[in-house]
Amino acid sequence: MTNIHLIDSEKGGAGKSLFCRVLCQHFIDNKRKFTLVECDRSNADVEPHVIRDESDIGLAYAVFSENKRMYAEGDKLFNSAADADVIANLPAQVRIPFNNWLEQGSVLNVAEDTNIKFVKWFLVTGGIDSIDLFKDSFKKWGDKIPHIMVRNLYMAKPEEWDGILSEDAELKEICGQVLICDLPEFAYQERNKIDRSRLRFDEALVSDDVSLISRSRIQQFLNKCYEPIEEALIVLEDSSPSSPKSPKDNQDQSKTSSNTEDTEDTKDDNKTDYLQESPQEEEDEVAAAS
Repeated sequence: MTNIHLIDSEKGGAGKSLFCRVLCQHFIDNKRKFTLVECDRSNADVEPHVIRDESDIGLAYAVFSENKRMYAEGDKLFNSAADADVIANLPAQVRIPFNNWLEQGSVLNVAEDTNIKFVKWFLVTGGIDSIDLFKDSFKKWGDKIPHIMVRNLYMAKPEEWDGILSEDAELKEICGQVLICDLPEFAYQERNKIDRSRLRFDEALVSDDVSLISRSRIQQFLNKCYEPIEEALIVLEDSSPSSPKSPKDNQDQSKTSSNTEDTEDTKDDNKTDYLQESPQEEEDEVAAAS
């Protein structure tokens, strides 16, 4: 099975491009084969930070348009998932043409038949408009496309998110059905340096032009990003390709897996106790037999 990871926010300035670069770097670090699909030819802002001539990372371009004659341009996204995962950098204001593309070609039915899964990582800033766009996406596709809500902690701090959820019952209910991932704040100086030099994260970590302290900040940023990403990927990969699960099912499976791990840990502990006590038990058995 291959996955098409859609990086979405439907509006600019939500941190979508930065998160897309982080997810690409995670795949690179873990030697996972993937193709980057840029969906905004006029502003392909992830490509310069990821693609290198000597790398084996695939690169493709797809365009989503309300012009029905251009629907085939969007097919390039789907076709790129034939033999590797796809990370797609969606542009702002793509909701209507993208939805039309999905529906016009029954794309999700074809995806299920060909063992391809769509996953949507949706960047949310904490603002009302951003939250409403996330809700709309989940209501439209949540039962067919697993959603991960990526909270931009630069735009809204964790304590602010607590307040947002306490005041928005609908969002709180949705959050109980989706996976949640955080995009931590990235120090301005380090981000500016990387952006200006068009460095990939792994390049910045070994660059002589980046100070040791800056490298440490970059590594800490990546570490904070990777943990929730890895947790989300584990849940997604555990889903059965023959019967794609809803986000609610994925969340329940995550909880079940956690409980199972706890149970296994308990079993292991009991097993260890048993092995430690076995000599005494053996003496008791001998005494009872005599």
